Amino acid sequence: MNKTLAILLVLATLPARAEDKDKTAADPAAQLAALKFLAGNWVADKFGAKFEAHYSTPENGAVLSLSELKKGDQVLFYEFEVFRVQKGAVWFTPHPKGSRSTSFKLAKLEENKVTFENKRHDWPQRLVYHRKSEKNLVVTLSSPWAKKNKIDVYDFKRK
Repeated sequence: MNKTLAILLVLATLPARAEDKDKTAADPAAQLAALKFLAGNWVADKFGAKFEAHYSTPENGAVLSLSELKKGDQVLFYEFEVFRVQKGAVWFTPHPKGSRSTSFKLAKLEENKVTFENKRHDWPQRLVYHRKSEKNLVVTLSSPWAKKNKIDVYDFKRK
């Protein structure tokens, strides 16, 4: 009898768990909050230089990021990024060298992994942020809808 009751209790909680997951998928504010896994300071070796990325937490309604590619004291490239809710969805907008670029809409959200896409953009069309561990963030840029799919991977370590 106790075994049957325990099984029934477990089964009774399953729909609630699935419903909670669906609420996150349908709620852009909850999706933005889930991007907290990006927060922190990250560094990668890229293009023969040091690439640093700094991500804020989403508490104030946006995740803000500053990235810079430095070789010695020289800044070779920089980018501001904004992740925020607009038009009922989570959008990512990069500002390479301070200029506004196109925006990318959240396409898929998993635990410690998010995918943004814009099929009409030339490069990149897809950006995937995947925190593989507490100390490792991998960012993959690709263009799967282009004639030739270029892929660029940034393997960041926590600074």
